[in-house]
Amino acid sequence: MLVGLEGLHVVDVEKAHDVLVVTMESASTTVGCPSCGVVAESHGRRTTTLVDIPCFARPTRLRWRKRTWRCVEPACATRVFTEQDEEVARPRALLTTRACRWVIEQLRREHASIHGLARQLGVAWKTVWCSIQPILIALADDEGLSQERCNWPYGPVGQEGVMMTETLVVVEPHEEEQAMAAAFVGDQPPRLVAGGEPAEPAEPVVLSRQEAEVLRGLVRRTRGAGGDLTGPGGLLKQLTKTVIESALEEELVDHLGYDKHDPAGRNGANSRNGYRSKTVVTDTSGEVAINVPRDREGSFEPVIVAKRQRRLTDLDTLVISLYAKGLTTGEISAHLFEVYGANVGKDTISRITDKIVEEMQAWWARPLEKVYAAIFIDAIMVKVRDGQVANQPFYAAIGVDLDGHKDILGIWAGGNGDGESPKYWLNVLTELRNRGVRDVFFIVCDGLKGLPDSVAAAFPKAIVQTCIIYLIRNTFRYASRKYWDQISRELKPVYTAATIADAVRARDEFLDKWGRAYPAIKGLWLNAWEEFTPFLAYDVEIRRVLCSTNAIESLNARFRRAVRARGHFPNEQALAFRLRWPTARCWASKATGSHRCG
Repeated sequence: MLVGLEGLHVVDVEKAHDVLVVTMESASTTVGCPSCGVVAESHGRRTTTLVDIPCFARPTRLRWRKRTWRCVEPACATRVFTEQDEEVARPRALLTTRACRWVIEQLRREHASIHGLARQLGVAWKTVWCSIQPILIALADDEGLSQERCNWPYGPVGQEGVMMTETLVVVEPHEEEQAMAAAFVGDQPPRLVAGGEPAEPAEPVVLSRQEAEVLRGLVRRTRGAGGDLTGPGGLLKQLTKTVIESALEEELVDHLGYDKHDPAGRNGANSRNGYRSKTVVTDTSGEVAINVPRDREGSFEPVIVAKRQRRLTDLDTLVISLYAKGLTTGEISAHLFEVYGANVGKDTISRITDKIVEEMQAWWARPLEKVYAAIFIDAIMVKVRDGQVANQPFYAAIGVDLDGHKDILGIWAGGNGDGESPKYWLNVLTELRNRGVRDVFFIVCDGLKGLPDSVAAAFPKAIVQTCIIYLIRNTFRYASRKYWDQISRELKPVYTAATIADAVRARDEFLDKWGRAYPAIKGLWLNAWEEFTPFLAYDVEIRRVLCSTNAIESLNARFRRAVRARGHFPNEQALAFRLRWPTARCWASKATGSHRCG
C-alpha cells in the first residue's frame, strides 16, 4: 500500500486510534505559474488528509503534504497555487483516486455494498458515494451527446439508502414513482447528425394528468405484487417494449393505408403477414425483445427500428468516447453490460471503433484557417512495438485563430533518428500550407531541432519562440540539484526583463557566474537566445501566452491518460486510429467551444 503513488515518497508512518496514517510528499522542484508561465517561488507546504485503501485490514489515511508556490509576476492574477495531481486525488476529494478505483472494482467483481466498503475505509457510506460518483459519470460520459448517463446496479437500497437511477441522481423511496415516469418519458439527449454536431432536440413528451395517473397505477400495482420496476424483467422494460411495438404498428398502418382488421384492407394488393422477433438495445431498458410486424410484399421499411438495426441508442458514439478515454474493449464490454444490460462482445466493439477510420482520415485532411495567431507544437513519447518495443515521439500542433479558438491542426509521428530533422518539419509545415494555412504570427515549441529553419522556408514572416519552461528545466539538468533554487532566482531577471537589452545584461551576468562551472548551461542559452527573445518585445498579456507551450498540455494529458491504459501499440497505424483520432476529437469538442488562447 505504501508504494504505487508516482511522484510521492513516504515521510512517516504512524498508528492513531487503530487507523494507519501515512505521510507522503513530493520532491521540491521548480514549476511555472499555470496562468502566466513564469517560474514561481516555493511557498511552503499545505497538508491534506485523504482516505486511502485499507492496509493490513485497517482503515488508512494518506496525509499529503502538498507543495505551494507563489507567482512573482506582479501583473499575474494567480498569487498562490497548490500542487494538484489527479493520479493521487481529484481536487477537493475526500478519497484518493486509487481508493475510488478500489471501491468501483469491488462493486464490479464482488457485488459488494457501499455500506460494507465504507466500513472497511472507516467513513460514512455517503462519503464513498459522493467520491466515486464523478468517476462513474466520467466513465459513461458521452461528450458528443452532451449528457452523462450511467446505470449502477449496486449500492444500498432502503430507508437509509438510495435508489440510483439511470441518470445517477439520488432518489428517495417516496419519489420512486416520479422517477419511474421520468426515466420512461424524460428528456432525451440530442441526436447526432453528419459532421458530429448535435441536432435540435425534439420537444419533450408531456403526459396528461390521466396518462400520468395510469402510469402511477401501474407502478403501484407492480410494487404491490413484489415486482421489479427497472430490472431485467421489470415494468420499465415492458413499457418500452409496448411503446416500440405500438410505434411499429402505427408505421405499418401508414404504409398499408388501413387499420388492423379494417374491412377496407380485404382483397387488397398488400396486407399484414405476421411478425418476426427481434432484440434491440435501448438507453433506458437495455436489451428488449420486440415483435416487428411484416407485410406480404416485404416493402415495409420501419423507421423507429430500421431493418438490421439492433441498437436504439447512440452506442457507437458512446463506445468511441469510452475508448478514447482509455478503456479497453474488454472494459467497455463489461461497462455496457453493467449499465445497459447489453451483451456487446469485444469483436463488436472493435468493429465500431474501426468505423472511425474514414471519418478520421477526412478530419485530419480538413481545410484549416488562413491565418493563425499562434501555433503550439509539442511532443509526447509513446511505446510502439515495431519489431521491438521502443519510445517513439508524436508531435501535436494546436493552432489559436484570430478569435482565440483552439484547434488541433495535426499529429505526426517521428522516429528513426530524423523525427526532428529540417526535412521532416518542412514536410509538416508544407502539409499545413496545402490545407489552407497562409500565415502564422508565432510558432511556439520546446527547442525542436530543425524547426526554425523549416519555418523560415514555409512561413517566412512567422516568429519562432522557444518555451521558457523548457530552457529552465534543461538548465537544471546540467546543474547540481543543490543549486536549483539559486539558479531559478538568478534566471528570473532574464525572462522578466522589460526590454531585450535588459535581458542580454541579465543573461551575461548569469553566465559569468555559472558558465565556468557548467559550460553546458552557457552553450544552452547562447544557442537558444535567438528563439528565446521574441516574446520580450510584447506586453505582459501577450508574454503569458507565448512564453511556454502550456496551451497544448491539456491535449498531451489526455494522450498520456489513454496511453497508460494500453501500455504500448503494435504499430503506428494502430496508434493513429485507436488513440490519436478519438482522443483528439474528444479534446477538440471541449477546447474549441470557448474563446481562449492559453
